Amino acid sequence: MSTHAAVGACVGLALTVNQPAEYALIGGTFAMIGGIISDIDVGETGKKTTPIIIGGLSLGPFAILFIVGVGVFPGIIELWRLSSGLLRTIAGGTIFCATCLWGMRKPHRSFLHSFLGMAILGGAVYLVLPVAAGYFLAGMVSHVILDLLNYRPVQLFYPLEKGVSLRLCYSKSRVSNVILLGSVVGIVALLFVR
Repeated sequence: MSTHAAVGACVGLALTVNQPAEYALIGGTFAMIGGIISDIDVGETGKKTTPIIIGGLSLGPFAILFIVGVGVFPGIIELWRLSSGLLRTIAGGTIFCATCLWGMRKPHRSFLHSFLGMAILGGAVYLVLPVAAGYFLAGMVSHVILDLLNYRPVQLFYPLEKGVSLRLCYSKSRVSNVILLGSVVGIVALLFVR
């Protein structure tokens, strides 16, 4: 989970290098959320508390983004107000939560790791904050790419049952640790580039 979060945040920051700080905050936050949300479906393969932790790790940064937007970067709130507003946010939030709840009942690496799941969640984020949808999807794509590297198949074309796996490494391996370390170094470097 930490590797997916770090890679997602790193991708989001990399995509916002030449943009204002507000966009870096939005990009890093939403890409990090996109990087971990797919694993909210780990029911049968992970600890029972993992979906709760992922939910908290998704809502926490979003809440922090809102608070920072109110206190430090009011442009974030203005961007939200001009591009979405309350009704779209309620609709997008409802779709997002309902999709995650439904996906939690599906096998791990199926619906929430598929193109269909990415499209629905990306669309929900678009309703909430259009500028954030691309960053969120970049985080989800980074998650799926990392999962494709290991032995357990990913059902990219859900509802088709056949999965895809490159079978290059195990999910808990030195490779994962190197990717995590590289992402953390990348995050620090990207923050200093600003």
